[in-house]
Amino acid sequence: MFRYLVPPVIALILYLSVWATEAFPKEVKCPVCEQLFTVMVILSSNSAAGVDRDFCEHTWGTQTVVLQIAVCPQCHYSDFTDRLSENPQVSKVVRKTLQARQLKIPEFEALSPNEEGYSTSQIPAWVGYDLRAQIVKLDNPDDSQQQLTLMMRAAWSLRAKD
Repeated sequence: MFRYLVPPVIALILYLSVWATEAFPKEVKCPVCEQLFTVMVILSSNSAAGVDRDFCEHTWGTQTVVLQIAVCPQCHYSDFTDRLSENPQVSKVVRKTLQARQLKIPEFEALSPNEEGYSTSQIPAWVGYDLRAQIVKLDNPDDSQQQLTLMMRAAWSLRAKD
């Protein structure tokens, strides 16, 4: 009996591994301070592990909600990784605020920045989503829907176990 279960189990494992999240590192330039840093760009993904009642998709492999946001380790500009790859335009208000270091950076693990700032791997995804929500608020204070979506993604990234 056991020998009849082995082939379907192996087939299922191979099938799910094909649909796992795939990402590759890409170096991007911050549109505010021109600092070069590395982000993970998602090639393919899935929701094979299900969707929660709050629409948080769970992928087989790395959770994409953690990879979709990136923060410049120098000036803390935050944006989605696919937008950073396209050199997004930054408003004067956002540029001025970031250069004056006036964004409220959420407290996270007691890390001290080195001379170049934090490394991108030290900045949790939820901090990136919080910073992005602050940037959206600067650009368009009336866009509460996008701010809410970003805060929901911050909560999802806290739940994601990698």
